[in-house]
Amino acid sequence: MLLIGASGYIQAQVPVLAKARAHHKKPPQSKNYKFVENKNQWDNTVKFRAAIPSGFMFLKNDGFQYTYYDSKAIGRLHTANVSSVASRTAQAQQIKAHSFEVKFKDANPQPQITAQEPVPETMNYFLGKDPTKWATNVQSYHSIHYQNIYPSIDLKLYERNNALKYEFIVAPNTSPKIIRMQYNAADNIRLKDGQLEIQTSLGKVIEKRPYCYQIIQGKKIIVETRFKLNNNEVSFEFPYGYNPNFALVIDPELVFSTYSGSFADNWGNTATFDAAGNLYAGGTAFGSNFPLTLGAFQSAYGGQIDVGILKFSAQGDRLLYGSFYGGQDAEVPHSLVVDNNDDLIIMGTTGSDDLPTSNTAFDQTFNNASGFPSVTPLAGMRYTSGSDIFIAKISQNGNQLKAATYIGGNNNDGLNTSTLPRIKNYGDAYRGDVFVDGSNNIYVASTTLSTDFPVVNAIQPAISAGHDAVVFKMTSDLTTMVWGTYLGGNGFDGAFSIKVFKDQEVFVAGATTSTGLPSSADALHRNNLGSDDGFIARISNNGNTLEKLTYLGTNNADQAFFIDLDTNSNVYAFGQTFGNYPVTPDVYSNGNAKQFIHKLNKDLSATIYSTVIGSGRSEPDISPTAFLVNDCENVYITGWGGSINHNFLPNGYTTQPMRNSSTNDLPITFDGVQQTTDGDDFYIAVLSAGAKDLVYGTFLGSNLSRGEHVDGGTCRFSKNGIVYHSVCACGDGSTFPTTPNAYSQFNRSNNCNNAAFKFDVDILTVDFDIKDSVQNDVTEICAPATLNFVYKGLGASTFDWNISNGVGNIGNTESVSFRFNEEGLFTVTLVASSPPSCLRTLTTTKTFRVYKNTLTVSLSDTICVRDSIPLRVTSSKSVVSYLWTPGTGLSDSTIANPVASPAQTTNYKVTVKDVDGCETAALVTVNVLDFPTTNFVAKVLNECGKVPRIKLVPDAGEGLKHTWQMGNGEVFNNESGGGFYTYPESGSYTITYTVANSHCSATDSVKVTVDNTVPELPNVITPNGDGKNDFFVSPYTDHKVEIYNRWGRKIFERDQYQNDWGTDADPGIYYYILISPEGVRCKNWLKVTK
Repeated sequence: MLLIGASGYIQAQVPVLAKARAHHKKPPQSKNYKFVENKNQWDNTVKFRAAIPSGFMFLKNDGFQYTYYDSKAIGRLHTANVSSVASRTAQAQQIKAHSFEVKFKDANPQPQITAQEPVPETMNYFLGKDPTKWATNVQSYHSIHYQNIYPSIDLKLYERNNALKYEFIVAPNTSPKIIRMQYNAADNIRLKDGQLEIQTSLGKVIEKRPYCYQIIQGKKIIVETRFKLNNNEVSFEFPYGYNPNFALVIDPELVFSTYSGSFADNWGNTATFDAAGNLYAGGTAFGSNFPLTLGAFQSAYGGQIDVGILKFSAQGDRLLYGSFYGGQDAEVPHSLVVDNNDDLIIMGTTGSDDLPTSNTAFDQTFNNASGFPSVTPLAGMRYTSGSDIFIAKISQNGNQLKAATYIGGNNNDGLNTSTLPRIKNYGDAYRGDVFVDGSNNIYVASTTLSTDFPVVNAIQPAISAGHDAVVFKMTSDLTTMVWGTYLGGNGFDGAFSIKVFKDQEVFVAGATTSTGLPSSADALHRNNLGSDDGFIARISNNGNTLEKLTYLGTNNADQAFFIDLDTNSNVYAFGQTFGNYPVTPDVYSNGNAKQFIHKLNKDLSATIYSTVIGSGRSEPDISPTAFLVNDCENVYITGWGGSINHNFLPNGYTTQPMRNSSTNDLPITFDGVQQTTDGDDFYIAVLSAGAKDLVYGTFLGSNLSRGEHVDGGTCRFSKNGIVYHSVCACGDGSTFPTTPNAYSQFNRSNNCNNAAFKFDVDILTVDFDIKDSVQNDVTEICAPATLNFVYKGLGASTFDWNISNGVGNIGNTESVSFRFNEEGLFTVTLVASSPPSCLRTLTTTKTFRVYKNTLTVSLSDTICVRDSIPLRVTSSKSVVSYLWTPGTGLSDSTIANPVASPAQTTNYKVTVKDVDGCETAALVTVNVLDFPTTNFVAKVLNECGKVPRIKLVPDAGEGLKHTWQMGNGEVFNNESGGGFYTYPESGSYTITYTVANSHCSATDSVKVTVDNTVPELPNVITPNGDGKNDFFVSPYTDHKVEIYNRWGRKIFERDQYQNDWGTDADPGIYYYILISPEGVRCKNWLKVTK
């Protein structure tokens, strides 16, 4: 088998943020390359199409076609100022492109082509007037297999290592020389340094030198392989041959050396949701029907822009379908809404005369005549012959165009191209709104320049001047306009937002520069106030009556971009101001801020409150994109700001109207998911009922982009506080925040791609974990044990924890702990609350079991060293095992009653495992006492004038008891343990001494001899030097001697007298005292004679 392959690099698109609270680590991306089957939406020579960097790859029976376009020019057009004349010319709107084909010469003209690895989502193409060219449930695949492209040679295309590869699979004993690839329509093709260079008018495509190998007996053997070029025909040659009995892999690498590496751009305009929480992102998709022209050519940029609808799952992890809708000119979606049948309603503008419409549509024809002047609302968005409004309805699964119609007249419809307003954000040209009532009737708010706009039962049947607002109601099948009316005065008028109160009154808001709108007599403001004003109108549901209308604003410029209603049909407006918009007392506000929120009564005659929010830079910060008043009357706003807006110079303006637009310094709260901004981000905020407090504020965006924004259009909040949003994310790689399991986490484009996010501002979920002390999850545990209850929901700010079985409340913090000492089945109840949430409070419970075993152990005891003691434990439950530790000194550490012989005091721990699986422990202490020592003294004391006595000195130590057997039948006891004993008779005696502590005793003995004869004391000495009786000699050598003269003066004193006094004494009478070591004193007189 022989494998010959090539590879290229193609990148994924559409990053999605679903239900974001935080992001940010991005796991590896799954396969990106998709081969989309052709079900007649493209030329019938095309079997599959894949997006490649800056272009498309078309798979045909006999080869491939590569079509590239100048993606950098698209990027320049997208962000160019429409005021530039160069950006508005037809030539400036042309995109350079180049196609070349690789044709397999003399190949099988009808190979069997099979698709493998289908992707879950399907695509739908409603392109052009001809329904036979529409394609639904179009499947995409990750790999394509051509069987027998040449005899015994297959061709396979697939993705590997983020590269798109093609391989020829050559069966054994089949020559690869029959493979010949003919390159047509390239400017040049040549071999350079072994590489194949294909030159086009846009740059080079390089195929690196082929890398070839064979696997023979488990080893990779490199085989030399080269391209062989003959004119424009490429084949492979093997200068040193190869083993035809084994597979040969030839693997050149395709490098798009001068292309940007982007996929086709698709830009974010609008978003909505359905009852299941799925997100619909509407944008302008480039190149859904790109031409197959070979060679260098140009394509009108606007003609390659269609509506692209992407439906994502509620978790954002799956693309449920993608649908394209459009004709041969530009289409842009302005607003989306899902009706009660889960059908998607799209309102937008078109420049195509071949837009798909339904057979019974209200209007099947484009209303501007051929040759009508073009209009370019944003750079790159050129409508060749002006614009009509369109409305389309797509089925729940995206595969059926259930209804579609044009709505328009003899001039531009649906586009705000006026130069009159002072306020003009980037994308304001596409302001407008669509809404459905309970019967699925469709309501639209927009603007027109047409003098013959198809109004029905009109309040105002004729246009007033220039742009007028238009408001109309259509039947669900788009066959009938129930009513429609102009609404305008002598200036610019545009209707931007529409709501219906319980299928009754219709409320419309927008902007005006007119001085003569038909305001109601009791209107809050009957007359215009400044250069631009907002307005709100209330129209009867049958369209016959303009019930109320008021201006809104200051003496400067103001516009109302969104309205919403509360349950009492009070009206709330969200807009921008250049003036000092009124701020009522007792509301949250930011000084000098230029985004206003205004609540009026349903008659539009009185302010209930109004306030401003923003940075205080004296000019508007953000372009509003979504607005909500929930059932608790909390107010939710979103918008974007930054360089795209403040650099925007609309056609007809001499200075940028929103030159200070930025998200810097907008107020946020401590719990905002993104605390910092680079000034080019989205901003989301929530005010409490009555606008009393800012309860939530956050940024959302990247700090590495050219500025996240929306290319016009409306996004939406659901009533439970979730915002569904499209984003045009430009030049930021993959830095726009996405969630871990998002369908796509990467923006491969160097230009812009449609990101989408679903952000639950008002989220309140209640859940908690039960953890033990080492954070293991717990459903049952053994007492005693401390359990931790940890809140794991979102949005709660107050907590109430309770436990059954008489325990009661255990805390009111986010996480609490409780120690269980008793057995039982316990239910923990958490009540969590969120003040901003209309849900207010949610409750959840979890039940777990606590087991308890009671152990009874033998009492702690004391033994003497080298003794033994039995231990014992009993259990209140059946026992599986015992374990005593430490095991040293035990007869058996695995039984209930081992015998312990410890060498020292030991704490024995017994662990009992019972039938419930609980391990319960108890302690038994065995105190080990040493035997006391018998270091005693029994001393015979011979003292002057007394019979001998025995001094008894016991062993030192506290808590000891001492007993003396005196050897004569008598026992001597003394509390202090020692003392003196006098034998009544002379003799030899054995004294036995016993000392005992609390448990242990020791005995020793000593023999003493006692002579009860008392020695006589001397009273005469004759110190004459004859050596006889010269000294005073005491019979007690250990006594102290004191000698006094006859007058009582001490003349001699010595301890331990040595019998050495007398030789120097004068004759006479002396007195002396003998003192024993124990203090016994005796005295006598002494005569000295010489």
